[in-house]
Amino acid sequence: MVESGVTIRSDSEQYSGHDELSASPPSSSSPAVILYQPPTVWSLFRGAAINLFLPFINGMMLGFGELFAHEAAFRLGWSNTRVRHGRGRLGVSRSALLEYRC
Repeated sequence: MVESGVTIRSDSEQYSGHDELSASPPSSSSPAVILYQPPTVWSLFRGAAINLFLPFINGMMLGFGELFAHEAAFRLGWSNTRVRHGRGRLGVSRSALLEYRC
């Protein structure tokens, strides 16, 4: 690039004062830009819908993913995916539970 005679200035170079822009802001009659807008009913509704509805959908997807992964692991015969038929949640066999109900 030196041979071509093109000079590219970098940010680390020291510039002379006359090359820089003036330090005073340009005077204009245009109003200042206001970035804040107060919330509207529609924006509050959208925010509530996103913050209340999306976690529900996320939980459903996680649950279905866990069920699908367990079912796939069971069908592929991976370890610790056996289904235990002998006892239910309460630790009581189904036959004993049926006898108790009668």
